[in-house]
Amino acid sequence: MLRTPVHTVSCGSMSDKAACFFTEKSDNCYMDIQSLSVNMSQASVQEQAAVQVQAMGLDMMKEQAAALDKLLSSVQVITDPNLGRNVNLLA
Repeated sequence: MLRTPVHTVSCGSMSDKAACFFTEKSDNCYMDIQSLSVNMSQASVQEQAAVQVQAMGLDMMKEQAAALDKLLSSVQVITDPNLGRNVNLLA
């Protein structure tokens, strides 16, 4: 069996550059199961890593939002009507 890839076909649920490899024997095309298995495994690992990175980013954004909410709730309202009326341009 000749194992050189003849062409690649993009698979529906596989991510990025994962593809199904076909090998040629005579006039018929056969799927190379070994290459397909390796590619599917790599795609699965890449997808799991991407999900983990996104989850870490989401956790960071939640922490930052909580810190911002805490900061904004601690702001004191300025009640002196004279503050901010004049600007010293000579300083």
